Amino acid sequence: MTACEIGRRPIDAVPPPATRPCATPCAAGSTSTSSWQGSWPPPVLRQQFQATYDSLRPPLDGVPIHRLRRLLQWPRERFDAVLEALRAAQAVDLEALTEQDVDAQVTHDSYHVHGQCYGRLRWRA
Repeated sequence: MTACEIGRRPIDAVPPPATRPCATPCAAGSTSTSSWQGSWPPPVLRQQFQATYDSLRPPLDGVPIHRLRRLLQWPRERFDAVLEALRAAQAVDLEALTEQDVDAQVTHDSYHVHGQCYGRLRWRA
């Protein structure tokens, strides 16, 4: 998917600086050329991410990140930026990919940051 569900306008893959509006609006179905301002990720992306997580009927130990990535079909940069923002906001817990999970495609589709590979995500209550 190359455009957000509401408004059908592309979203920047990298969050905009807090001091200026986003160059490509998409918040809450905006159809005007005015840019949205506020926190990253935009509420629509966070809602899509959480709805996809919830659709997997998450067990107590969370869901595989590679499944979320495949279901959302977002560009890698967008998925990683939204996941990083959720992690930084402490909205989610991440679990490192374990040896038993090692598969080239699963590893590639997991979340890589600061030299660590994360394989599972759990939404905090």
